[in-house]
Amino acid sequence: MDLRNIITFQSIVKLGSFHAAAETLNYAPSTVTMHIKNLEEELGVTLLERLPKLKLTSSGKLLYEQSDVLLRDFDMLKEMMTSLQSGKSGFITIGVMEPTASFRLPQLLATFQKEHPLMKLSIQVHNANALEQLVQSGELDLAIGTTPTVYHDDVSFSWLFNEEFGLLAPTFHTLTTKDTVSLHDLHGHSLLQTTPSCPFRATLDQALLENNIKVSKNIEISNLLALKPYVESGIGIAVIPEIIAKPPFTRTQYLPITDFNGQLPIGIMTKTTNLNPSPALSQFIAHILRSTTPTTLID
Repeated sequence: MDLRNIITFQSIVKLGSFHAAAETLNYAPSTVTMHIKNLEEELGVTLLERLPKLKLTSSGKLLYEQSDVLLRDFDMLKEMMTSLQSGKSGFITIGVMEPTASFRLPQLLATFQKEHPLMKLSIQVHNANALEQLVQSGELDLAIGTTPTVYHDDVSFSWLFNEEFGLLAPTFHTLTTKDTVSLHDLHGHSLLQTTPSCPFRATLDQALLENNIKVSKNIEISNLLALKPYVESGIGIAVIPEIIAKPPFTRTQYLPITDFNGQLPIGIMTKTTNLNPSPALSQFIAHILRSTTPTTLID
């Protein structure tokens, strides 16, 4: 439906004649007549009775009553489209792994939402392998996580920072008498671990194996965040991201591991075949890169 026809129809009704509408809209009289003819043909009804006097039909009355709504809705739609194209509004599906999901992303999104209040976001929390697969399939616009164990060629990884790890122990544990620990200090202790699907698990296991360190591994926990309360309960010690441990629970103590460089690279995963990302996605990626310097991410 051509909105010019609606505007012409409104003007005729308000001004009372085709001639007055033509003068007001700066149209030729024939153009006004054509607009009404096209509108009536499109709707399949007669809107105006011309003789002996200009009069609205019942269909014309209905259209006139709804015309303001139609024009207002169209104006709103135009504004929404403009916002969408400028990156002020849109919808982004974001995947993220822990601990970034709980400790870094909330503040990042808070500042982004202040700058883009019309933007709608969907957040999904998964492990690195699931994130990579969801980006590859197009179900996620982007993901923030570590490098997965299996990688598709059409998914790119842009490094942001390294996740630092250390030891968390109950305050009554013998290791808490130290200010720092070494990997060999873990020998013989009960070590809580994440599941084998966790990318960090392989790094830690390899370090223990290379240094011939034997630990008791009786409990596996799939969620990194859950390790902290388990340590507090006294079940065991755990090597966890520093950001989770600080500030420590009242009955736990965080200790740097001096000879363990088990950093986990964290970055942005996007699909390489998406050569024309939406303005909304481009704005969000720019916000991440602008806001998440290594200092702001790690502090």
